[in-house]
Amino acid sequence: MSLFAGYDDSGRTNRVVGAVLGAALALLGAAGIAVSLGHPFAGSGSPHAAKVLSSLSTDLLQSLVNVGLGLLVVAAAARGTHRSRIANRLVGAVVLLIGVYGIAALDTRLDVFATNDKSTDVHLLLGFLLLVPAVLADRQGSRADGPKYRSVSHDGAGGGKPVGRTPPGGRRG
Repeated sequence: MSLFAGYDDSGRTNRVVGAVLGAALALLGAAGIAVSLGHPFAGSGSPHAAKVLSSLSTDLLQSLVNVGLGLLVVAAAARGTHRSRIANRLVGAVVLLIGVYGIAALDTRLDVFATNDKSTDVHLLLGFLLLVPAVLADRQGSRADGPKYRSVSHDGAGGGKPVGRTPPGGRRG
């Protein structure tokens, strides 16, 4: 059963999810920029990193990435359903990868985003929440669309003429 069962406006859902989560990501990044000033740009490691909301570790690089990705998703949501789905998938995957990277690089010299377990959890959650509606809407759309043009049935129904939508150019076959 789909998340959108009984709700055929999954495009609107993608736009709302993109706008809300994109704004949250951009605001989180903006707060990170505000508290990161005076700290190293990148790679400071979580003990020396700035804190957003008293527990999310960040640095200026991660904050700028969050602002850029958040604004991209918000802009795509404002531009339409198709762009919103693409942006939600793309940015959701990138944010999810940042979260996975945070797990792998936590408290190591490779941690250029100055992550901690809480900021990694936030990235994993936001990435997942951006990806799921876009992927489910695509799956639902591919099943609901069906074939573009249906052929004449073998039992003769349809009077020997093709049934379904008129193909581009207005000709039927």
